[in-house]
Amino acid sequence: MTVEAAARELGVPMATARYWVADALEPTRKGRTLPRTADRLTRLRPLLIEGESELVFVTVRGSRAADRADQVFQLQWDYITGRASAKELERIRSVRLGGCTAEFDPERLKRVAQLGGFDVPEAYREILG
Repeated sequence: MTVEAAARELGVPMATARYWVADALEPTRKGRTLPRTADRLTRLRPLLIEGESELVFVTVRGSRAADRADQVFQLQWDYITGRASAKELERIRSVRLGGCTAEFDPERLKRVAQLGGFDVPEAYREILG
């Protein structure tokens, strides 16, 4: 999908898209702009990190780091919702994102979930004010 098509679908002016994500765009050719396969843009991603009792937003730089953070969070979420096993959590042992180590301890994840620490909408509300 071109960036123009995505912007149109989202109702975002192309000038606004270019302003915010210029470094993630290929040069425009024949009126079509494509996204780069990877970029160095800064993003915030929800994650449960070691020592925290609720989700925090970790700052990651680049599309690959953002993808990795999304995968780690998805595994944490899948575990607390019963779609992943404790053994699968071993894949995120010692994973560091944005200078923080992701929580992989099954007992800790369960405890945080039971205390309401995985409230994703609330975490977004807190960061957006």
